[in-house]
Amino acid sequence: MILRGAPTRIGIYFFYDHDGVVDDYVVTFLNAMKKSLTRLVVVVNGRLTPAGIGIFEDLGASPLIVRDNTGFDVWAYKAGIDHVGWEELAKYDELIMMNFTVMGPVGEFESMFVDMSGRDVDFWGTTIHNGAPFDPWGKMPNGTIPLHIQSHFIAVRGRMLTSPQFRSYWDEMGPIDTYEDSIAKHEALFTERFAEAGFLW
Repeated sequence: MILRGAPTRIGIYFFYDHDGVVDDYVVTFLNAMKKSLTRLVVVVNGRLTPAGIGIFEDLGASPLIVRDNTGFDVWAYKAGIDHVGWEELAKYDELIMMNFTVMGPVGEFESMFVDMSGRDVDFWGTTIHNGAPFDPWGKMPNGTIPLHIQSHFIAVRGRMLTSPQFRSYWDEMGPIDTYEDSIAKHEALFTERFAEAGFLW
């Protein structure tokens, strides 16, 4: 799916800090990212200082969701999706799921989005994991790690965003209790699952 004109994008940004402190790199990242977003949703796992609340409000978080520190990034993205709702999500050309482990930009995000808008894909990301012929966690269904887009930045376009497969993926998402769960039940399988469903990446 190629995006034409001026695409609309909703970004769900997951944030966590043990002390609830929002560092400057987060502000730099989101100020640059906002130029390419129509709407920014921020989901915080755990606590947030009053100053941190003010920072995200000044960045235009709509809304700012502060939730229990459960489910890691997976359930933070799910919380954002559930809050926005499927009908509202369908109004956007692209959903960006991103998190606080990303720093940047070195240049501008706009050139990345312009380049990717011209590519015929249903989902994409900024980095991939090349996979491995073994399973370090003992949780992968086939005993190996497949090639996959890493979950700190994944963009999903309209055809996939409005599909029953994408909706059921999130509606049926099981508990994520450990960091290893977040990789083995989400990050490492997301790309393969949707590629096998016929979506281009």
